[in-house]
Amino acid sequence: MALKMQYPNLRVQTKVDLFVIRRLTKLANKICHQYDYKGIDFDKFLNHFEKGLLQELDFKTEVINSQKTVDNFRYVSNSSDLYIPRVDVLKSTKRTILMEYVEGVKIDDIEALNEQFGSAKKCTDMLLKIFAKMIFLHGHVHCDAHPGNILVRPNPENPERPQIVLLDHGFYGDDLLAIP
Repeated sequence: MALKMQYPNLRVQTKVDLFVIRRLTKLANKICHQYDYKGIDFDKFLNHFEKGLLQELDFKTEVINSQKTVDNFRYVSNSSDLYIPRVDVLKSTKRTILMEYVEGVKIDDIEALNEQFGSAKKCTDMLLKIFAKMIFLHGHVHCDAHPGNILVRPNPENPERPQIVLLDHGFYGDDLLAIP
């Protein structure tokens, strides 16, 4: 099992950070207005950033997002290509998550992927298909997809085949491009 805990002063630090970012946004907007530049909407960026940051502070949101992703992929073809670690919902709170510990190779470790699965491209193609389904089929998209949150392990059903393990479900975009 793995225990994810929120740093004790994170909420206070986040308020300070958001205050600074709001000030910088006002300054950036002022400078852009002064030069009559309309190419960037800093307020839109700020709203999106603030929403995502506040979502990530509530680990219950992460639990809900991970379960929704499991549900979304349950009956999709090649659903075993994606694995979401199991979460102990009853032992998780707004500031802690108890979940299954899963080992794997980071998606950017090309050498290890080539060695273990014969081709890193096979793994990245699989990842692209998973995210295409998130975007175009489900409209529920993991928005913190960096190598630390994407592991690759042997698929338990077929160890020669890779399986993508997606971690950290705190920040998702919903109804972005899903086709009804």
